[in-house]
Amino acid sequence: MSESADDDGVQVDMESSTYSQVVFIDVPRSYPLNTHVTCCYKMTGDLIPSSKDWIGIYKVGWDSVQKYYCYQWTTACLDYKGLEPLTQQIFFKESYLPKDDGEFYQFCYVDSSSKVRGASTPFCFQNPAETTVDCSLLVISTQEQVEQKEREMEALLTEMEHTREQNTILKNKLDEALREIYHLRMNNDKLKSNSTSETFSLKEQPESPELDTMEQPFLSDIVAETKPENESLNSMRGKYDNAVLKINRLKQEKALLTQVNKQKDAEISELRPRAEKAEQDLNRIQDQCQLQQVDIQSVQKENERLNTENEGMKCDLERLQEEIKALKVTLSKQRPPEGDKNDPKILTLTNELAEVRGALRKEILNSNEANKRADKAELELKEMKMQLEKRTVAEESRRELEIAEAQKRYTEQANIAEASRLEKEKLSKENKKFKEDIARLQTMIFELSSRSNVSNAQQQQNPLSPTPASPNNTQQQPQSDPYFFEDNRGPFGNPDNAGKKAKVCRHCQESFPDITEEELVTHEQSHKVCPFCTLICDDCGQQEFEDHVYSHEE
Repeated sequence: MSESADDDGVQVDMESSTYSQVVFIDVPRSYPLNTHVTCCYKMTGDLIPSSKDWIGIYKVGWDSVQKYYCYQWTTACLDYKGLEPLTQQIFFKESYLPKDDGEFYQFCYVDSSSKVRGASTPFCFQNPAETTVDCSLLVISTQEQVEQKEREMEALLTEMEHTREQNTILKNKLDEALREIYHLRMNNDKLKSNSTSETFSLKEQPESPELDTMEQPFLSDIVAETKPENESLNSMRGKYDNAVLKINRLKQEKALLTQVNKQKDAEISELRPRAEKAEQDLNRIQDQCQLQQVDIQSVQKENERLNTENEGMKCDLERLQEEIKALKVTLSKQRPPEGDKNDPKILTLTNELAEVRGALRKEILNSNEANKRADKAELELKEMKMQLEKRTVAEESRRELEIAEAQKRYTEQANIAEASRLEKEKLSKENKKFKEDIARLQTMIFELSSRSNVSNAQQQQNPLSPTPASPNNTQQQPQSDPYFFEDNRGPFGNPDNAGKKAKVCRHCQESFPDITEEELVTHEQSHKVCPFCTLICDDCGQQEFEDHVYSHEE
């Protein structure tokens, strides 16, 4: 600890870029008397501490690093590399600290090259009972504003994270919808193949007038029964096309949302440094305001002192005027003769009177000059205070506009996400309805196919038929696609004579003679088939297969 400077005075630029490399933490408005003072500070990553750095206590308004009141050497951290902020503290003993002199002081961090790396807010030394309520209110109001802006920034970041999660959920739902559409297309192809197989089987029956006459009512009934199902199938196909259009539209909206999210991230990345800079500017302006208030108090004290001196000078002036009047009265009463004008006493009084008049004029001029200087300083302080208030109001208005604009953009994005969610729910309901309709149509087609097989078996056993039923004739019937239905369970036909037809996969064209219809459907669903170009992608990975499917939508 020392009370003198080792080096010459060095002028410090208060606006230097290195002035905020050290931030002092938890500096109160005042410290109690006769107690030790703990100074906590944080060093940013731009400063490497040295064992020759020190922290001094300066009176507010200092202009040179040697004009400290007292100082303390800092503790160097050998492991610190300057990558992350470092928080440290030092202690000032009470015997070296200022007393209750009504002045304001501040901590300043000075490095080994006599450059100021940081300064604290002003504080004073007084008893706790002497702390005014106005000072506490000023600090509380400023802290509330800073905390409010921090909460607003955290809320914006939370909202952006929630929007990203919603986009991920929407993407997963879209993938599920694509998989459901793939299964729906397979089921539709299956239904279409069954319907075509039945129609082809009916058209390829042997031409015979008697057989046509007997089968005409049955065919009419089948056509009448299948007509509503065909219409329903066409309606489902139209709904399916509409669903595909909706999915394409949702993909476009998803791409738009992704682009909007990227723009939001870019805007947040751009606004974060501006917000930090604005916060630093706000802290600097607050420090300047506090310094200006201290200067105003000093000027007010000086003005009061000058006014007191002016009043004293006025009193002296009145006293001197009364003395002059008394001297004039005394001289007029004495009225010395003409010969006594050269009397030494009269000459002495005359000279004293002239000196008093000169001193009086000088005091009047000095008083007028002091009043002018005080008025000018007060006007300058008022103008500076008004400028600082205008800058503060303009900065707060600009930040409020930026926050309002960000909230507006977030509201628009939330509305778009909500519309997409509702569209997804509607599409999911339609897909569920499609599944129910497909299951119902499959059941009806199975029943119609069973009836058709039973009718053919009865006609083969009818003695009026011109062509007897035989295994050869049975084998000459046109073979339908893999989705034809057999009925070897009833007494209408001989299973041994009819033979077993092999099931053929419509994707890989592989024959399976001894499997059921359900096993064939399970095998076909195990293939990775593109719903747009029907390309088999069994050798591709899941991600590669999805990329191939999405490429058709671009």
